[in-house]
Amino acid sequence: MVKNFISGFRSIKKSYALAFIISLIFVMGEVYLLWSAANLPPQVPFWYSKTWGENQLTTPNWLWLIPAVTGVFLLVNAFLCYLISKKEPTVASITIWSTTIISFAATLTLYRILMVVLP
Repeated sequence: MVKNFISGFRSIKKSYALAFIISLIFVMGEVYLLWSAANLPPQVPFWYSKTWGENQLTTPNWLWLIPAVTGVFLLVNAFLCYLISKKEPTVASITIWSTTIISFAATLTLYRILMVVLP
């Protein structure tokens, strides 16, 4: 049974394996936010483009914007890859890799924000 699983896993295309990794990164960010939501203070830093101080702070509900935007980005890119993968496999591959990088960066940003505010 294990041999069948390993041989089946080897036969998966690289793009599908990468899509699985993207989904896993995305889910890890959401799970970490859910896990730490009870321990968040009433104000968290979120708006780093604003001047330093209270202007950067907001309620913890805004942290859900990061996974929401990442999820929409994943869905749109998955749909685009589905449409163009047969005609333009190179463009589909670039789209998958860019989605991976952006998903990882968004999850890392969320993680860093939570590390600043959590004890």
